[in-house]
Amino acid sequence: MAGLILGAEAAGVALRGALEPVLAGGESREAEREAFFTATEARFAVHLAALRAGADPRADWLADLRAQAFRQFDALAVPGIDQRETDQIKRITDARKFLGLAFAGHGRQGKAIYDALGLQLPEKKGKAA
Repeated sequence: MAGLILGAEAAGVALRGALEPVLAGGESREAEREAFFTATEARFAVHLAALRAGADPRADWLADLRAQAFRQFDALAVPGIDQRETDQIKRITDARKFLGLAFAGHGRQGKAIYDALGLQLPEKKGKAA
């Protein structure tokens, strides 16, 4: 159970960080993190029941966390994006890319999410010579 909670915490941190170019204040980003937990609460209960029944819901929980993070990010970032300055659009698209990388197990935040859930990190690809 603790892994599911810690995974959600790490996912919430990743979302909060990704929202930096979209929401100026730390309080508004923190409110979105709280909304993230509220939005995933019902799925958490389903996965907790599966865990108690002997199943391994970690990959499904990760998928639910990822889907909710992108729903929230896109709901805040996409409307009016065509009205923003080019540098702001780049910051938003970069933030979305890094959010996706985190949920794929890459970077510091990705490692935190995967470690919390007890999932194996993806193998690093070797650099071409």
